[in-house]
Amino acid sequence: MSDRAPRAPDGHRERPTGIFERPTGILELRTGIRELRTGIRELRTGIRELRTGILELRTGVLELRTGILELRTGILELRTGIRELRTGILELRTGILELRTGILELRTGILELRTGILELR
Repeated sequence: MSDRAPRAPDGHRERPTGIFERPTGILELRTGIRELRTGIRELRTGIRELRTGILELRTGVLELRTGILELRTGILELRTGIRELRTGILELRTGILELRTGILELRTGILELRTGILELR
């Protein structure tokens, strides 16, 4: 048989009973202190992770803001391009009308030239 005391459920060796017995409250207090220290370490880890997350979120928000500004610029450029395209279409329409008028005048001139040639014969 071993001279060592058996282990208690919390992993510590049981103390002999009697006059030297420690009150169970002290053991529970030590267990509580260990759990508190573990909790504090986990809290610190959580705080670091939260800070990292907040920085990532901030970076994401700034990137989103930049993207929105670029989109706004692109939309403004697109609007300008559409206005210029409309102006170009109107100028093209005017040019086509002038071309039609010119073709009609050319036809008229050709007919007048033909008539003149026929009269000279």
